[in-house]
Amino acid sequence: MSHDTQTAPIAASTAITPSSRVRLIARIFGQVADTTEWPYEKWQALMARLIAGSPAVLDMTMGEVAVAIEATEQQFQVVR
Repeated sequence: MSHDTQTAPIAASTAITPSSRVRLIARIFGQVADTTEWPYEKWQALMARLIAGSPAVLDMTMGEVAVAIEATEQQFQVVR
């Protein structure tokens, strides 16, 4: 279930149309799905980042999750 996770994040100032919303939601859910294939250590790093970055787990936005996934990806690319 590999997806291109190297796409640039959408800037907050970018106008979001209904079709771009659908693509953005699909991209974020694709990123989340891809994490199920990550090594345990990388997945644990993501969980730690998510827990530390939000006051309440159920209050996280999809954007916050996407940022955490991208940051974890970058962290582990540097380590290799």
